[in-house]
Amino acid sequence: MAKMNTVQRYKNNQAELCFEKKGRACIHCGKPATQLAHIIAQDVPMLKKYGYRVVHHWLNRDPVCDLRCNAKSSIRNHPLAIERKIKEIEEERNQ
Repeated sequence: MAKMNTVQRYKNNQAELCFEKKGRACIHCGKPATQLAHIIAQDVPMLKKYGYRVVHHWLNRDPVCDLRCNAKSSIRNHPLAIERKIKEIEEERNQ
């Protein structure tokens, strides 16, 4: 088995924390969650701009049941919402 790198360990730990804090039901429809949606997208531009510790933080992820509900979590085209989310993550990380 391959050794897990720092980013992968962080992602896995944050995923577990997200389910622990937010539950295992889809936040949009209440069905059992099968995945975690990134609120701020986990694409290359966002990773370069904000870093993996913001993009994969548990506060930037929502438990969802499918891709339709996953898309509802995105704030990609809402700069003010992204700023608020980043501030929330930074405040939680500084506690």
